[in-house]
Amino acid sequence: MKSKITKQPTKKEAIKKPSLLEKVIYPSNKNKWFFITLGLSFLVNFILYLMTLAPSVTFEDSGELIAAAYGMGVPHEPGYPLFTMLGKIFTLIPIGSIAFRLNMMSAFLTSCSTLFICYATVLFIEELFIKTKFWKNAEEKTLNILKYAIALTTAILFGISTENWEQSVITEVYGLNNFFVGLFILLALLWKRQETQAGRTRYFLFISLILGLTITNHTTSMMLIPVFGVLVLFVDWKVLKNIKLMLKTVAFFILGLTPFLYLPLASSRNPVMDWGNPENYTNFVRTITRSQYQFDEHQSSDKFFAELSYYFSKLLSSQWLPVILIFAVIGLVILYRNNKKLFWFGIVFLLFSIPITTYMTDFDVRGNGFAAMENGALVSVFYIPSYMFISILMGIGLFYLITLIKAPQKLYYAISFTVVTLAILSCSFKYKEVDMSKYKYPEEYTNNIFKIAGKNAIVFYNWDPFGFPFFYYQNVEKKRHDVVVIDQMLLKRSWYIDGIKNHYNKEIYTPSKIAFEGFLKAVAPFEAKKPYDGGFIEYNYINMINAIIDTAYASGKDIYFTYLPQQNILRDYQLEPVIAVYKLTKKMPSITPVKYDDFNFFSFTNPELPEDRMANYVRSYYADVLIARATFMEKLNNFPEAFALYNKTLLFTKGNKTLNDQLQAKINDMKLRGIH
Repeated sequence: MKSKITKQPTKKEAIKKPSLLEKVIYPSNKNKWFFITLGLSFLVNFILYLMTLAPSVTFEDSGELIAAAYGMGVPHEPGYPLFTMLGKIFTLIPIGSIAFRLNMMSAFLTSCSTLFICYATVLFIEELFIKTKFWKNAEEKTLNILKYAIALTTAILFGISTENWEQSVITEVYGLNNFFVGLFILLALLWKRQETQAGRTRYFLFISLILGLTITNHTTSMMLIPVFGVLVLFVDWKVLKNIKLMLKTVAFFILGLTPFLYLPLASSRNPVMDWGNPENYTNFVRTITRSQYQFDEHQSSDKFFAELSYYFSKLLSSQWLPVILIFAVIGLVILYRNNKKLFWFGIVFLLFSIPITTYMTDFDVRGNGFAAMENGALVSVFYIPSYMFISILMGIGLFYLITLIKAPQKLYYAISFTVVTLAILSCSFKYKEVDMSKYKYPEEYTNNIFKIAGKNAIVFYNWDPFGFPFFYYQNVEKKRHDVVVIDQMLLKRSWYIDGIKNHYNKEIYTPSKIAFEGFLKAVAPFEAKKPYDGGFIEYNYINMINAIIDTAYASGKDIYFTYLPQQNILRDYQLEPVIAVYKLTKKMPSITPVKYDDFNFFSFTNPELPEDRMANYVRSYYADVLIARATFMEKLNNFPEAFALYNKTLLFTKGNKTLNDQLQAKINDMKLRGIH
């Protein structure tokens, strides 16, 4: 029995120029199995994400993004207005903590994207195989079961790709980016499929709106504009001659950009999270163009090819079991052979999502040092759209291979069931690695500092992961508002100083007003892109930090650092390691009585718990602080305390064999000398 053919459009409905129409009438997919498949593509991934969802705030951008959404503020450039407004809605859902709700938003949005990819894969399969002998000879029921099974498998494969899965169980902007990229691919295919000019016009305008909206979430989504342009050129280039439609298209695109208006409106309220202070035109433009992340050093061929090689050798091969990538290669061949228009659509998509993304991101991954490894981890998220399309190619390749099997109908049912089952079971290979369900590292890190910090203390940090968790616990969970947390690196920005003036005027700004004004005057030419004196800026920058420290210390406030500051900041002060942080003091060699057992290091010392690279880095930070305190105890001849701390440090050195061996040698030496 051959597949049924949907009803032909009436003459009134059809496009006047038949050349614009595809010659094949495609299945409508308006059956229960199609909708069940879409539902499963969402549910399977969403349930998987919920099982591995982080229960609270995580390191990196999580704390900042949650605080911005909760307080309707402005997170880091480009401000992510659409994410922030949508995040505010999710904070109102009465389930779990605020952090859990925003984590769940990522899971929900990416699960929606897997639904779009499932639908898009059905359309791809129909476009590519509907004219084949297999399609013409197979029964409709067989075709439906097979194509829906492959579409579901594709959705699962994208859902469990390592990088995508990791970003879908924490608060990050990539869930919303996935939503829009997946929706764009689906809409582009539906636009191509339209049988009336009115239908194509509606989809054309809707796609224009979506392109504008997605740019307000992540600027890398601008790649979708030329991708769609290529499809238009191949499918219906004459539409570009329709001036009236083009004007409407621009209007819909601009309408999609309107969430950017949120930024100056939110900033005018002076929220706690007010990155870039975009309430005036200059700061607004700087924010949405990510001026803070633009550097004088430009992309080079060495860096470009190193990053591109890193993508193919490390990132792509780690998303799935590498062997299944062969399906994507086969899928690309079938795409070329069966439909040149979609082939070039796919090629341009991959071109922009891999090599052009590589060129634009400009991360230096050369070498084996910390900076190279960190850059490699940071750039990995920008390639998620490529994993999305590669998943579709894998689905196409898999469908093609199955069509080569000459089998009775029931065997195709069994093959379909087996393919979906294997896709679901394959998540077990990555489950432990991405499972964040017991992730409490930032909570322990932040509370440990809160425990040691005196009233109205000041905590300096110089890297986002060491500061962003404070944004969440102070501004969302309302803990220790008296503690002032300062980013030393952002003190170089006038907008950050405006925030200090607005929120810590009496505590920080006014006591050091002269130094703040001196720095602002020195940095003004640099921010205005006029000739400037870098040495003069640096002098006033250090003088400002020194003024903050001196006035605070003189008033009896405790001052802490989560890093080792340079000597021109430390000066005649000393850093006392107090188990969880470094305390600024002038009273050495006396030492603050602090007990290791007063702090909570459960997650950091539990080898059974999964970790990410930031948890590992903070663990190393704790090891450094403990070693520093143990060394100081030795100098004070407090050998029992030093010996105990060296032993405790061993709990933090897993994965660092060199340091672990050095510590063990130190402990053995103290035993031999009988000073333990």
